[in-house]
Amino acid sequence: MPVRPREAVVEGSGNAFPGGLHTAALTTAVLCRAGALTAALGLRGRAADPR
Repeated sequence: MPVRPREAVVEGSGNAFPGGLHTAALTTAVLCRAGALTAALGLRGRAADPR
């Protein structure tokens, strides 16, 4: 591969990786918080049930 296109590919992939990493981390955080909220609401509903 010629030097100039190779440099462009390396630079582009170097810029894309952190963006994808941050997107994945944000998605994981949102899903974890949604799961925690769902679990908390589910447990709160069971605490009111006198079994």
